[in-house]
Amino acid sequence: MKEEQKYNGSKTRNYFTAYLLASIRRKRLRYLEKQQKILFAEENLEDKEYTDADISPEERLELEQKEQLLMEEAQGIYPEWNEMTDISLIEAMFSLQEEERKLIYQHVFEERTFKEMDEDAILEIFEMYRPLLIKNALVDGIFDEDLYQELTAELLKCIRYFRNVE
Repeated sequence: MKEEQKYNGSKTRNYFTAYLLASIRRKRLRYLEKQQKILFAEENLEDKEYTDADISPEERLELEQKEQLLMEEAQGIYPEWNEMTDISLIEAMFSLQEEERKLIYQHVFEERTFKEMDEDAILEIFEMYRPLLIKNALVDGIFDEDLYQELTAELLKCIRYFRNVE
């Protein structure tokens, strides 16, 4: 009789690895394409001059307000909670993804620290896949730190969005 062989590995881990590999390959390809576009754009920028007329007055005002806010924050001056309008707070919350809103809720209302929210598990997964990230961060045999950072962010995104298929 033929004995039935049993699979002893983690099915979920294999699914996640396949998911991560596909995501890393796409991210690496997009990164390299972006680098090519940047090189091409830099060559063309030398030929073209930009003026302030390229920006609308509304965009210029918004940029000035953001710059002023950033300058104040750099000096340690932060807006008070009562200075923030409800509309801007609501817009900021809705601009976040569902998972990010959950983290804010847990941190603010449940008073949980971010450490308590699975930091150890994420670090363990990162260490497990670190060699894969390093391997894919090599461009023509040279380690590309920017690509490594992009791939690390992609790993964290994959951790966040992966759903167990079992």
